[in-house]
Amino acid sequence: MAGGIKYKDHDGHKTGRDVDIRPIRKDGKEAPVNRLDSQYDRDATAKLIELFFESNIIQVIFFNDLTIPRVRPLQRHDDHFHVTIKE
Repeated sequence: MAGGIKYKDHDGHKTGRDVDIRPIRKDGKEAPVNRLDSQYDRDATAKLIELFFESNIIQVIFFNDLTIPRVRPLQRHDDHFHVTIKE
């Protein structure tokens, strides 16, 4: 949240440079999925994360699927990945 508004469970979302994104599902449904679910599409999610990093504007991505290069683990990041954009 830009301007530093307090937002439950999202202490890092204060500058307007942070976004949470759900992993991609194999079945194409627009519904939550966890990295441990059978419908989690690791390849498609990894490609999306790779595209973010290729933009050269990404500071860090937190996600608990450590098979994906360059992501860092963080508690409670199994069902979404957190992207922080550089200043």
